[in-house]
Amino acid sequence: MFIPVIQIANSYATHSYGGLFYFSILLGLFIIITFSINYTFIFLDEYLMYEVSFMSICIYKRVFHPSHLKKIAFKRYSWATPGALIHTKKGLNLRLVLFSSNRIFHELLTFAHKHDIPISKTKDYQLLERRSKYISKEKLL
Repeated sequence: MFIPVIQIANSYATHSYGGLFYFSILLGLFIIITFSINYTFIFLDEYLMYEVSFMSICIYKRVFHPSHLKKIAFKRYSWATPGALIHTKKGLNLRLVLFSSNRIFHELLTFAHKHDIPISKTKDYQLLERRSKYISKEKLL
């Protein structure tokens, strides 16, 4: 059953469209890998944890202790997309955008207040906060 498929793929690859065949294979693999990557951000009492996993296998894990954070900046990244930028003392800063729940920003704000981490909010972000409160009040009515 697989032999005809392999023969067709081999003839397609060795034909004049060989480059297109390999390109389509690489594009398919890229799409599968892209949809299999998962980002999680976990709030614990004493630290924050950021984790990147591929098919539930942890690829990258970073722990942020409050003493390692300079400040947290809340910004608007798109028309209606809130985001946060965590500035660290050492290493690269972490940008949090497009998470499935906007509750993450509220939890990040409470974590910052609890551990006395400086925060800053842009005027655009404050506008998004007021807009979300207005929309939630409309839904209740």
